[in-house]
Amino acid sequence: MNTSLTPEQIAAYRENGFVVIEDFLTPDELETWRRAVDDAVALRDDRKLANGSARSGDSYYDNVFIQRINLWQDHEGVRKLMFDRRLGAMAAALAGVEGIRIWHDQALIKQPWGQPDRLAPGQPLLVVLRARRDQHLGRAGRRHPGEWLSLLLAGHAQTGHV
Repeated sequence: MNTSLTPEQIAAYRENGFVVIEDFLTPDELETWRRAVDDAVALRDDRKLANGSARSGDSYYDNVFIQRINLWQDHEGVRKLMFDRRLGAMAAALAGVEGIRIWHDQALIKQPWGQPDRLAPGQPLLVVLRARRDQHLGRAGRRHPGEWLSLLLAGHAQTGHV
């Protein structure tokens, strides 16, 4: 996993709100992520959340994407990926904070038969981390970082490249 950041990448992130990190994952690491997410999504069936409180239905959104949230809660493979200290250190460096906590992970998968949108069919997206530079009051009055910082793994539907 390529988590080293140059000062230019950090500055670009802070200026533009995103940065592209070429070759972030090796082909083997990417395959590990794909297998873990595919397995976790399949095991969830129609449950968006681990506790089953939200399920896929017939809404327009549900016909655009398969969405599963907090896969780390009930899938050991995804949990291992989400709790990788290298990801946390990289996210903290980009956000300019000492540390972060995971807000949630989210798998969004565009189905070939889905409603139209801007994504190519079959293109998976995985939103991984959340961090903030500014402060807000969280549970028990503790201060928590709060600006979205997301890792998106996106593959091209035809080539499989990220």
